[in-house]
Formats: sequence, C-alpha cells, structure tokens
Amino acid sequence: MKSTLLLLLVVVAAVSAVEKEDFDSFRRSTLNLGVIGNQDRLLRSENFVRASMVSSWAHPLTLFAPTGTRINAIRAREVGASQSGSIRLTHGGLGSTFAAFDITNAAGRGLNYRVEIWGR
Repeated sequence: MKSTLLLLLVVVAAVSAVEKEDFDSFRRSTLNLGVIGNQDRLLRSENFVRASMVSSWAHPLTLFAPTGTRINAIRAREVGASQSGSIRLTHGGLGSTFAAFDITNAAGRGLNYRVEIWGR
C-alpha cells in the first residue's frame, strides 16, 4: 500500500512538472484570443519575419479586417524553432475591424511569426 501511494505521488509530481514547463514555454511566444466559430473565416494571415538584431526591439504590426467584417479570434504563433520572441495586442482586437501588435525579439535573435485574424 505504501509503495503504491509513493508511486502515485511520484507520477503526479512528474506530470505537474511537465505541465508547468509546457505552460511557461508557450506563455509568451503565442497569442490566442477569442473562439473560431463554425461560420468564421480567415480574414487575414500574415507572416512576420525579421532578421536577428543585436538588441531587443518591439516591432509594430497592424492588420485590418476587410470592410464589413469584425474580428472574432486572433491566433499568433512562432514558426520553426523558438527564437524567444513575444507578442502582445496593443490596440483593437476582438469585436473590432483592426488589430495592432507589438512583436518583440530577444537580443541577438530574429522573429518568425504567423498571425491569423478570424471573423465574419
């Protein structure tokens, strides 16, 4: 009984450590806002690529939805190997007709993001 309890505690600790690591690795490099519904369509898709720079910079990016549509969801992910960049929404967004982002590179690293705007 004691060995079963000990084994259970070890398994729970191992799973918790893996989940914590996964959460931290995706916390800054992705942006997921809203829900993509079954009637939504991809309004805009943009690949944002910048070469490596010596220091860290916030690069602005603004995407506009087509006339007569509203944004329901935003997905932004790093493409390829992680470059330790981060992305944040600064203006607009869900329910709006545009979305403005700051995409920040790590010092000495580049950026490669795919940003998708979904809506109807």
